[in-house]
This record gives sequence, C-alpha cells and structure tokens, in this order.
Amino acid sequence: MALQKIFQLMLFLSFCLPAPLFGEESREGALKEISSPTRIFYLDSYGRDYEWSREIQRGIQEGLQASSRNLELSIEHLDHRRFPDREYAEIMASYLEAKYAGYSHDLLLLSDNPAFDFVMARRERLFPGVPVAFCGYNNLTPEEIAPYRDITGINEEI
Repeated sequence: MALQKIFQLMLFLSFCLPAPLFGEESREGALKEISSPTRIFYLDSYGRDYEWSREIQRGIQEGLQASSRNLELSIEHLDHRRFPDREYAEIMASYLEAKYAGYSHDLLLLSDNPAFDFVMARRERLFPGVPVAFCGYNNLTPEEIAPYRDITGINEEI
C-alpha cells in the first residue's frame, strides 16, 4: 500500500514537468493531446517474480487509470537480479532500441538503481530528450543528478 502511494506521488511529480510533455497551450496542442496518447515507458529493475516490482507496477497502473488523460503504458523488466552483467545490459539495450524504433515515449518511469543507471548510461541512444521520473534509488545525491535535464524522483535512503 505504501509503495502504491509513493508511485501515485511520483506520477503526480512527473505531471509537473514542463508543459510540452503533454501538449502546447494552443488549440492544436489541446486537440493533439486528446487524440494521441501520452506514451509512458516504465522500466523495472527486477522482474514480475519480485514482490517489490509487482507493487510498484500496480501503483503505477492504478495511478494512471485514475487519470483522465489518454495514456499508453509500455512496461519492460531488466531482470537485474538474475542477469547483472554488462553483456546482458547491452543485449537489453539493443532489444529496446529495436523494439521501440520509430516509437517515441513522452515520459520514462524508472524504479531502483539498476533501471536508473541503465537508462542514464544510454538515454541519448534509447530515449533522447524524454523526461525521467524515478523512485527507489538508494543514496542518490543532488550532485549525481545535476548533469541531467528533465529529471525528478524519489531518493530512497537506507
């Protein structure tokens, strides 16, 4: 339940990102927003078999379903606990690059350190210019995210 509340807060924060994310203030922008969905990409660090991941995903889906916006959610899992090596990360990056070629997202949602690190190392290659909202990053400092643009999230301190 607490995880769901965290993700609902995270989704709220992500909607506070710059207005171009959801269309312009003009009539054309408003019409585009109604007709085409806002595409959201969620990358989970682990997998469906991990309770933490299922709770976060459930929170995201409930938060999005409560929205009146036209939203489209894509979900991928890194499965980092079973496949933590660099070679697998590159295979996954190639897979995502091929799968979403010609398909642009409007927002990236990332949970936990592996998903954050994976995307930030390849953001320009896989998701250039797409805003990021994250949660569950352990001990992230403001200095570590300072170089990045269009990013917000919830740091987890343990």
